[in-house]
Amino acid sequence: MFQCDINDAPVIGILGIVSHRAKVAAKDMYSVFDLNRSQASILLTLHHCESMSQKDLAKQLNITAPSITSSIRKMEQFGYCLLYTSPSPRDGATSR
Repeated sequence: MFQCDINDAPVIGILGIVSHRAKVAAKDMYSVFDLNRSQASILLTLHHCESMSQKDLAKQLNITAPSITSSIRKMEQFGYCLLYTSPSPRDGATSR
């Protein structure tokens, strides 16, 4: 691995290295559970919010609604999440 004096490295380069290493470490952590980055993001978001519609979850994570649905179905098959329906307070429609 390339070594250099910290005073010679530009700040943006250091931030890039730290960001890359954090991303690799996170990937290693959630891959132990056979999750991908999107699935890990979904679980983390739901952990903080407890409950959220798939539409709101897609908006929060900037992921398309079909991708959210697919990820959640896969996680549900492996027991990582449980989907339930409840009446929407906005329009009375049932959402999943």
